[in-house]
Amino acid sequence: MPPKKQIQLDKKISEIIIVNNKKLAPYIEAVNFSSRNIDQRHLGTILGIFEIKDTSKDSAYIVNFLASVAKKTYFNGKRKTVADSFEATLSKINLSLSELARHGNINWLGKIDAVICSIHNNQINFSVSGDAKILLLRNQKLLEISGDLSPKDEAVNPIKTFTDIASGRLEDGDKLILTTDDISHIFTLSELENNALSFSNKKFLRFLKTALVNELEIAGTIIVDIFKKAVVPKKTISPNNKNSKKLNAFSSATFKKTLPKKEAILSLEKDNSRENISPKNNSQRKNPSDKILKKQDDFINKKTGHIYVKSSGEKHSSAQDNQFENWITIFQEKLFEFGLWLKNRYLHKCHYNIKKYFFPIFTNTHKKILFLFKKTISNCLHKTKLFFRILSKKMSAKSIKPKIIIKNISFKKASPIDTVKKITDNHQSNLKTKHSLKIKSNILNFAKKFFFTPSLIKKILPHPKAMKAYFKKMNHRQKLYTIIIISMIFILPLIFLKLADKKQSNEKIIPSPSDNDSQNALIINPNSTHHTDAKQLYQDKQNLLGVFTFNGNAFTISENKLTKIASDNQQDFLFPDYFGKVTSYSFMNDLNLLFLLDENKKLISFSPISRKFKNNNISIPGNANISAIGTYLTYIYLVDIENNQIYRYPRAEGGFGEKTNWLKENINLKDVSSITIGDSIFLLNSNNSITKLSKGKLQNFELKIDEDSTLKSIFTNRNSSYLYVLDNLNGEIILFDNDGNKINFFSNQNLTKAKNIVANKKGDKIYFITNKKLFQLKGDFLK
Repeated sequence: MPPKKQIQLDKKISEIIIVNNKKLAPYIEAVNFSSRNIDQRHLGTILGIFEIKDTSKDSAYIVNFLASVAKKTYFNGKRKTVADSFEATLSKINLSLSELARHGNINWLGKIDAVICSIHNNQINFSVSGDAKILLLRNQKLLEISGDLSPKDEAVNPIKTFTDIASGRLEDGDKLILTTDDISHIFTLSELENNALSFSNKKFLRFLKTALVNELEIAGTIIVDIFKKAVVPKKTISPNNKNSKKLNAFSSATFKKTLPKKEAILSLEKDNSRENISPKNNSQRKNPSDKILKKQDDFINKKTGHIYVKSSGEKHSSAQDNQFENWITIFQEKLFEFGLWLKNRYLHKCHYNIKKYFFPIFTNTHKKILFLFKKTISNCLHKTKLFFRILSKKMSAKSIKPKIIIKNISFKKASPIDTVKKITDNHQSNLKTKHSLKIKSNILNFAKKFFFTPSLIKKILPHPKAMKAYFKKMNHRQKLYTIIIISMIFILPLIFLKLADKKQSNEKIIPSPSDNDSQNALIINPNSTHHTDAKQLYQDKQNLLGVFTFNGNAFTISENKLTKIASDNQQDFLFPDYFGKVTSYSFMNDLNLLFLLDENKKLISFSPISRKFKNNNISIPGNANISAIGTYLTYIYLVDIENNQIYRYPRAEGGFGEKTNWLKENINLKDVSSITIGDSIFLLNSNNSITKLSKGKLQNFELKIDEDSTLKSIFTNRNSSYLYVLDNLNGEIILFDNDGNKINFFSNQNLTKAKNIVANKKGDKIYFITNKKLFQLKGDFLK
């Protein structure tokens, strides 16, 4: 029976050490060490991060010194248990720090953040100092498990840098995050929990690394993922106590050929019985080696006296044979891997080429068959018509014409009553047309008698030759007056017609006097069930271009600044001097960054945390016309209406990396005015339509809206399952699901003037802007 697999806990350790400024590299160090010595494997792995916030020269080497002390002390062979080794390591680090303080190096006191832990199987021991933290994600909840371990009086006594030790057991699916306090400047505990649950382990690691690189100068984090692993125990050969016997190296069985199992056992028993002879008979026993030498003299070298023993006849494999077998297995594995690579790389291309070259052949043959079938049917019909024509000549009945009968022939089985009805209907229609022609001729005769006819016009107007003679007899003044009068007769009616058309067009285009943005706007009934109150939060002197939210606060975007709208006051952040007029913007929730694009295709970012602007590198094609930008995770999407393409850029150090053409189909983007991204990409077009895209392809999506709607803005995000749509004409914000079904709507008179809308992450607060005002809708929108 094969041995059963044993399930054990295993771990995957990932380090993230960020140092954007090379001068800060000596002030942070990570520890991740497991001993290769068999005697020390029971101690597991020691992990830790040491960071000093003092950047003086005296503090530069301390973190490296503490990391080496931790490694050497923990894996010292004198201690046998994990707990003893971990406790000795912390006391040794405290003693080392006290020695530094005793020699006058005290700049690091109160400025060290350190976390250290040991993991062996499912057992963990840990301790922290300063503002460092250990977070545990278990059962979809992220908790800080090192809350009360850090001492408060570490600046007074360096011996108490590490004081308390905590221990516990790990479970399958746990995620440990060992980090310094720097990560709390970017993410809250709830944001880290949401991202850790929504991403896979690899994507979460990449996301965290990207955020730390772009936001912090120095940071350290270690992530430990715990998972189950099946282990096959190694086979151990245990001796069989029943059959095992002590062998005598000097017996005759040593030089005999190998025997079958039963014969070998019998020979061993005989040899043992000889050894057990009493001492009296022992002197009479002959040496068995002498007998062998006598019988096998050929095996003695007479010069040297060496004895050579022949092999027992078994086939033993040499080292060359074993190496050859290894080469064969390696070759088979490589051949199998090459087959998989070839299949994955070129199978799709072969499949595509088969479709491309062979499918048209089959379709052409199919078309030819259809053409032949239609041709045969038309020939049959033509012959039947000829047959009925011949019959019609022989028919004596004059009331029914055979041509009408042929026209009414069809492949459907019709009753004789239906055929008679069709014939009578055709006959009545012919009579009606004849009657209408008689009426038209009578009207023309009546007009000829009482209205102008060509002959009557000839009698009234003079002949052209006579008109020329009259014109020649006139003087210059008379000629001028006649030309002016004739021109006025033809020109004045045209001028009056044009003026009338302009009046009609102006009457249609003139906006309502209340507001230029709300043309033909309806008056919203405040007593309706869907009416919601709107609270004015802010009014600016400049025109507002956009709005976004962060941590419960709204920010407005105007021509040259950002404004934070808080309950207490407002705070302005002016754009950098090198930045031009804003054309598009988008807020990236995963990195808490606002991206702004100006008319010169320059991209900058604004962090609401650090409250600073930063230039971002991005390569936009020279002939591109960017109408809108959107963000998803750590990607930015740019809509190019000139080249009918959507570009996707991944986040990189200092900005964004190389673009990829995201669209995989030819879609007309000329009318796109806005973009919003959730689980899919939604594009708002100027013709009151919304396009839904997924994975670069067009999706079937039809928005169920009223015919008299005017769509001005759309909004959604990754955490929302709704699409918010602003209808200016009806003064409404409408909620749709991802399939375009109308869920709910809310109305307010100020929405007839709104330009842009945005909702917070939960979706319970909706903000909108007019030309110079910011409003917030009140109500429970998700019920």
